[in-house]
Amino acid sequence: MSALQYPVPSVLFSLVAVALLGACTTAGTSALVKLEDEPAGENCANGGTRVLSGADTDGDAKLDSDEVDSTAFLCNGTDGSVGTDGTNGTDGTDGTNGTDGTNGTDGTNGIDGTNGTDGTNGTDGANGASGSNSLISITEEPAGDNCVYGGQAVSYGVDDNNDGVLDESETDGTAYVCNGSTACAGYSQDLGGGTGCWYTAETTGLSCDDVCADHGGFDSVASTHVGSAAGMYFWPDKTSDSGNWMSVECSSTDNDTNWGADRSTPDPTWSFGACYVNCACVN
Repeated sequence: MSALQYPVPSVLFSLVAVALLGACTTAGTSALVKLEDEPAGENCANGGTRVLSGADTDGDAKLDSDEVDSTAFLCNGTDGSVGTDGTNGTDGTDGTNGTDGTNGTDGTNGIDGTNGTDGTNGTDGANGASGSNSLISITEEPAGDNCVYGGQAVSYGVDDNNDGVLDESETDGTAYVCNGSTACAGYSQDLGGGTGCWYTAETTGLSCDDVCADHGGFDSVASTHVGSAAGMYFWPDKTSDSGNWMSVECSSTDNDTNWGADRSTPDPTWSFGACYVNCACVN
């Protein structure tokens, strides 16, 4: 620890020496005082300052250890009692709210709880009103678009007015049960439009619709051909004319000629007063 050394004039040193040390120096020799820290201990309970004094006998302005004539101690006093706390200061202004932190990760879903006990069955509701009956109606279906060879039309629906009869307004739909083809009772031959069942009119002035009325209807596909082969079959005594006159064959009575068809779409309503028409029918 560093020490402080102070040269002291002889007059001032005399005063300090009398007060602290009660020692004197030789006339003409400077008196020195050296201050050092004194730790807490036997000399000073709370520590303090060690005051060394003596004459500078070698004149080097330093108080050497062999020049120390006296030692005194200036000790620190005991710590005073703790003072009363001062009045609390005024609260400072609240600081700005900090930025919200990032949302934490969702936790794992918990285990499903046990299913609860089934509740008691509710009371049965009142019986509903009786429904209406379904009805069907079966009628004959003539040969035509719905049944080539004729058959039966089966209509069905709900009897809304409960009168036991399937009225037209109650019909929801119609299905058809069609007859199968029957053997050809006429001349079965393919004359160019496919195999047809050929007939000749019983009298002049009839159309193919008239001829085929009892034979499943007119077969326009098989009737589409060119020539007079059907007429030559039915009326071999009539001459075969090379001319193809109309869309259906005509075996005339006024000139005894089998006029041929011209392969245009056959007209089932065509007739001529002096002709037996030759037509392909369904059966």
